[in-house]
Amino acid sequence: MAPSPTAAMEKVPTGVTVPLVRKGQLTVCQWGGGVPYLATAAATGGTKAEGFDVELLTLVGQRLGVQPVIVEVDRTDILAAQALGRKFCDLTAGQFFALPEGDPEELPVDYTEPYFRRAITILTADKSLTTLESLRGKRVAVESSSLLPDEVQAAGVQTTELDEAAIGAAINAGQFDAALIDSGLAAHLQHEDKTGSLIVAGQFGDPGDVVFAVAEGNTVLREQVNAALVDAGRNGHFRYAYSQWFAGEPALVPGS
Repeated sequence: MAPSPTAAMEKVPTGVTVPLVRKGQLTVCQWGGGVPYLATAAATGGTKAEGFDVELLTLVGQRLGVQPVIVEVDRTDILAAQALGRKFCDLTAGQFFALPEGDPEELPVDYTEPYFRRAITILTADKSLTTLESLRGKRVAVESSSLLPDEVQAAGVQTTELDEAAIGAAINAGQFDAALIDSGLAAHLQHEDKTGSLIVAGQFGDPGDVVFAVAEGNTVLREQVNAALVDAGRNGHFRYAYSQWFAGEPALVPGS
């Protein structure tokens, strides 16, 4: 686990006013995510939202001098950018992938700098299973077969869909030899593994960078979120937050 940082987050420079839809809070529309990214209190049965994204949003809030408030909205409203465009929320969080400029599904929003990188990886307790070829004939779990890159099917790997919360225990119990899952989930399951037997090996497909999204043209907020991410990347808060949810080192650290 990374050492607890002692440096305070830098504040918004004097004279800069950050426009927020509700005074005194950073209103965040949840795109998705779940544990370990962004899980609402209703989803966890707790009293507050949890996850790595929540940790970062709290750091952003410290820069702005406000608390983040997570709200759930209809996913179609986010897809149409209405939640931001109608000023229902300040930004969208929960593992929102940046789309390249010119993409037909590109939304009328502005992206922050990326703060997370995800790909498909192998989670296993068998150190010999490090390639797709090594998974042929093995019992391989997946979250969703629709999320797998084409090279998995091309390699002749047979998979079975399994609830993500059960994957780590199923591998440890010998029910599956490995899993092909999102690298963030794999690192989280390794972090939570009490046996210490799970390892993450191999990466497949094109990695995707994760961002926060703000309303198109809200340059001031976007710049201050970016500044908070870079500050957290340099003062140790980012790595510490990462270590609370994931094993290993982050693939991407803002400001580095």
